[in-house]
Amino acid sequence: MTKELGNDPSTLEREGWERRTIASKPRLAEIVSTYRQLGFEVRVVPLELDHLEGCNECFKGDVDGYQVIYTRKMPPEGSNVVSGEPSDKNQVSGSLDDLY
Repeated sequence: MTKELGNDPSTLEREGWERRTIASKPRLAEIVSTYRQLGFEVRVVPLELDHLEGCNECFKGDVDGYQVIYTRKMPPEGSNVVSGEPSDKNQVSGSLDDLY
């Protein structure tokens, strides 16, 4: 799997993202939807086994089927941050259809 710039867990944490879980379809879309409803920004990145600590045997058979879900709190209303625009291509925006 090709590493994408900005998907390194330590970089994401410095940007305020918190790793929440690892999921695959169709639970992936349900989890993303729930976090959005709770007022979080959601970012979904491909699972990379070298970023996991501990046992990762469960994921080795189908690593491409899993995604890592990161969240962070939405900026407060009235802040200088432009809302609705994803910071990059991995941030989930628009339809959840691709996650089902």
